Amino acid sequence: MVVGLAGCHNKAYSQSIEKGLNAVAENKYQKALTYFDNALAQKPKDEKAQAYRDQT
Repeated sequence: MVVGLAGCHNKAYSQSIEKGLNAVAENKYQKALTYFDNALAQKPKDEKAQAYRDQT
């Protein structure tokens, strides 16, 4: 069960990063920030998500 939850956790993180990058490409910066914040909620100390958020 724990492995299953970890997989969902990583999938949600990956989807948030992908959607955030897509939003940036569409110049939808506020939406991108929301996705990057969601990624950070999944992995609070993730440097990649924080860097994307900072750049946005």
